[in-house]
Amino acid sequence: MRIVRNSISALLLCGVLCANFARAEDVSEMKAEMADMKAKMAAMELALAGGNSGGGDAESIQSMKKKGAVTIGGDVNVDILVKRRADVTNSNDMVNSTEFSTNSANLRFKVGQPDAYLYIKLDLDDPWSDDKLDGIGDQDDLLEEVRFVWKNIRSTNWGMVFGKGEVPYGQDKTLGIIQSYHHSDGPTSNEGPVFIVAGTEEAWDPQEYSRNNPHANVGSTRHPGETDNVFMVSVDYTYKNVLKFEFAVFQNNETYGRGASTRGMHEDRADDHLGFQSVAARMWYLPTDNLTFELSFIKKHVDSFGDTDQYGKLAEADAYAVSLGFDYTPRTVPLNIFGEYQQAWDWSHTSQYDLKIAQIGFMWNMSAAVKYGMMYEWLGIQGNNGQQNESYQKVVASLQYNFLNGMYSILEYGYEYYNAEIGHGGDDARSGQLFAFRTGWAF
Repeated sequence: MRIVRNSISALLLCGVLCANFARAEDVSEMKAEMADMKAKMAAMELALAGGNSGGGDAESIQSMKKKGAVTIGGDVNVDILVKRRADVTNSNDMVNSTEFSTNSANLRFKVGQPDAYLYIKLDLDDPWSDDKLDGIGDQDDLLEEVRFVWKNIRSTNWGMVFGKGEVPYGQDKTLGIIQSYHHSDGPTSNEGPVFIVAGTEEAWDPQEYSRNNPHANVGSTRHPGETDNVFMVSVDYTYKNVLKFEFAVFQNNETYGRGASTRGMHEDRADDHLGFQSVAARMWYLPTDNLTFELSFIKKHVDSFGDTDQYGKLAEADAYAVSLGFDYTPRTVPLNIFGEYQQAWDWSHTSQYDLKIAQIGFMWNMSAAVKYGMMYEWLGIQGNNGQQNESYQKVVASLQYNFLNGMYSILEYGYEYYNAEIGHGGDDARSGQLFAFRTGWAF
């Protein structure tokens, strides 16, 4: 078989060289021909080797029932997080923690055709995650996303998504390990820490807090961010590659928190029956190929959280937020500049609990292998009819090195300052620092 493969390769190479001998000066065309030849050789080697069992680089494999192509990818990161922060009980008492983390470990499958396919994302670390302990309601599933996607329906600019995934809200840009406030609605996320002054491990569990771990989160921390792991129906429309509109109805799954004893039901009815109770909409505007604007809106509904008998007179069934973001890459400088602003009302399903979040950051490609970035963020919380005022400020510096084999390493430093002005002598100030190192590979 090796003789046959080598003979075929030699014949193809001779044919290309002979055909281009008279135009040898056209280097670009020769490179294109060679790239095409290599692709054909890889496919031929795959066929000679008996499908996918032998060598050869293939972009996809064929499904068992031969209904479509299957592509596989993913990203795996191993982090070490060294944090020093002021304790929630005393600003002079420092809490020191060292954590290893594999939270960001995902495997992705795409099955089907370019315009109609099934997308599956497996969160390999999620089944052992304690994220549900923060009371936010993250689903604890290995199967994080499973959605059917249709593009260019009947040769139009319309598309549709049905299944479980992330709703179209927010821009969600960050540097690397330490995540943006815009990324997650909790103190941490599967991709990395969000709040530096947040608790470590069991500190998110109220039972653990009362039993053996007093180092809880500093401040309220509840804020709007990405909404994923939800079942939804979404449609989108693209206009001349300049505007893209997305709209989704989804079933909110926040009912882990606030002492809810059941999930998904309030008395004799569903907390969210998918009938336009929770919605999200987003618009992308691309005036040029190096500038993007994002505008989005979300409404999250939980029927039981509006029960004033159970949660008090400030209980609200609905929470609202809007986002405005931009992403700019100058044509002559290897620099990416981004920013986002969010405004939220009645967040945490609590009346008068309003938030503002602002971000500005950049990533500079210092060379083909080295990237350097910085990010500044501010989060302000106002609640209880103006009697509660909290703010977080965070600065992150990131240095990334990309190896030739596709792996990368990231070194980051983050500093966060918390300040609170709460009535009846509740003023407070805390700070924290975080050193983080990551080795990862996206494939």
